[in-house]
Amino acid sequence: GDINAWTKIGDLGSLQAGQGYTMKGSNASTSNQNYTFLGKPNNGDINLTLSANKNYLVGNPYPSAIDGIAFINDNLSVGDGGNASQSVIDGTLYFWDHFGGGTHYLKSYIGGYGLLTKLTSTPAVATDTRINNTGGTSTKSPKQYIPVGQGFFVVANANLTGSGTIAFKNSQRIFKTEASGTSQFL
Repeated sequence: GDINAWTKIGDLGSLQAGQGYTMKGSNASTSNQNYTFLGKPNNGDINLTLSANKNYLVGNPYPSAIDGIAFINDNLSVGDGGNASQSVIDGTLYFWDHFGGGTHYLKSYIGGYGLLTKLTSTPAVATDTRINNTGGTSTKSPKQYIPVGQGFFVVANANLTGSGTIAFKNSQRIFKTEASGTSQFL
């Protein structure tokens, strides 16, 4: 609920595989900025610990697309239609789409969160009152196959006892390009 509660990583910081990140321009007077992402490609299963009822920015940690439906299934319990022993997430993936405004000033953003569930995909709608809530709708929707480097939010299940482990698995990986029409970077 606090849009200003981001943690700065900085030049010497690091992320765990699977943690998401967002990059913002600085308020410097120069328009030239250099961002460098360093790391090695990930392989194998990757797990992150989540606490109940909190939002987490995660991201595809692999050098290939992942199947979003397989990801959801691997993080939902058998009783909720998934493959896991407990539901770690609520079953919806949230993808930010900044589809207007052309600025880094929050009040001028035009965007919202596109949703991906096992049943459907919904484009983002600009209705958040903290930004320019025009009511406009994006022309893009999240697709089943999540591209390399794509970040997204998950909400940890409110019924978790203590904490749970979200799973990115090699079995979720697949070769899909945006040109296939089944993968969309937002």
